[in-house]
Amino acid sequence: MQQISISELLKQRPVIHKLQFDLKEQRKQAFHNKIVLAGLIRSRLKIAIVAETWSLEINGVAQDLLQLCKRLQKQGHKILLIHPEQREACTEFKPHSECRVRVHCIPKYNNLQFGRPQFLKIHQAVEAFTPDVIDIVTEGPLGLAAQQLAKFHKSPVSSGFPSSFQEFSRFFDLTFLLKPIQSYLKWFHNNTDLTCVPSRYTAQALNQFGVTCPLAVVGRGVDPDTFSPKWRSADLRYA
Repeated sequence: MQQISISELLKQRPVIHKLQFDLKEQRKQAFHNKIVLAGLIRSRLKIAIVAETWSLEINGVAQDLLQLCKRLQKQGHKILLIHPEQREACTEFKPHSECRVRVHCIPKYNNLQFGRPQFLKIHQAVEAFTPDVIDIVTEGPLGLAAQQLAKFHKSPVSSGFPSSFQEFSRFFDLTFLLKPIQSYLKWFHNNTDLTCVPSRYTAQALNQFGVTCPLAVVGRGVDPDTFSPKWRSADLRYA
């Protein structure tokens, strides 16, 4: 068996030291890369979304909500959708879980509806889903029930202000309710952790009538597949 003298070991020591240094640097780089990757990977959330309207209805809020749900699901988030019952099921989006409540129409305006605040049914759905956050899109009776439920479960709650409902009251012969509606909306949003608004103008308007909770501007876009030049029809334009 070949023996290595002490003098030869001493000669090899710089090489061994350099090898140890290189391995140490590689471990540091690997650790750094791991931190960078962890920062790039978004955490997947379980989100309960509550709305008085949903995709089959023809209005901007319903269509915006549909696109939001589709994008969130595409990013890996799980969705519990709480909304009023509809005659047909939505074929464009299937949530991880769904809770449908009974529906009521506004007197004299049958095309406008709101969900019945079935507290026990919503509570059971939320308890089974265990969401990380509850997002309330509309401030109606259903949204109010969800807000109180979020407090009960001590869940973070966000809200949406998609349109100036208090201004629409002028067009429904409900002008006398303008001030009470404004007071309710102020109270409602100030009891959430965050309110999402479509523009800076809307954020300024909310601040002016007393909404003090944090506001986040979530801009709206256009679906390029639906609103595409390929659907242009000269015959339809002149019909």
